[in-house]
Amino acid sequence: MWLLLLILLIVGAFKLMGKAAPYVVLAAVLTYLYYLVKGIFSFIWRVVSSTPGIITIITIALIVIVYFIVKANRCDVCNNKHKSDELVHIQNGKVCTDCLQKIGVDYTALPKDVLVEKTLTVQEIEDLRDSNTIIDPIQRWENYQEQQKAKEQAANSANIVPTNIGSSEVDELHELKQLLDDGVITQDDFDAKKRQIFRTVNYLAESDWRLF
Repeated sequence: MWLLLLILLIVGAFKLMGKAAPYVVLAAVLTYLYYLVKGIFSFIWRVVSSTPGIITIITIALIVIVYFIVKANRCDVCNNKHKSDELVHIQNGKVCTDCLQKIGVDYTALPKDVLVEKTLTVQEIEDLRDSNTIIDPIQRWENYQEQQKAKEQAANSANIVPTNIGSSEVDELHELKQLLDDGVITQDDFDAKKRQIFRTVNYLAESDWRLF
């Protein structure tokens, strides 16, 4: 009903009030929105403050609490409940030491600087366990460190250019940067093309490099 009155008021304002019509319409719309929001909040408050509403809220809160209690201290691989000191945090969850031992990782016996858990995911542990595959945790951690160093070196080399780079290469890099800023190419496209340009430039001494 109120919406119908608002529509009639808008139509009448534009037909009868001329230049003042937009201001009248704006005031009418704001008034309508005010009472609409007020009515919604009043309805929610009546529902929440009523006995059924309070019971519903308490029930939802209890369900959430029970869920987190049940979920807490459970291994994401075997789904069994364990003590907190028997769980190890991996990339995307937590796993018990029993499940780790099944894939060859005796977590309690590993040196503290071997953080093999950083290299594992829940799905990977499940696959290794199901296939009865045993891994070498120390070798896996060393391989992981080498991969991380290689990624860092690749990222650093992507930002390094020789001082003897030609003006044409510089212009091309600026054009690529503009395309990147405009969203025409992606960051991966830009980095790949930049590395390609750098490979065409003859440079040997690291002391000749500077940041681009």
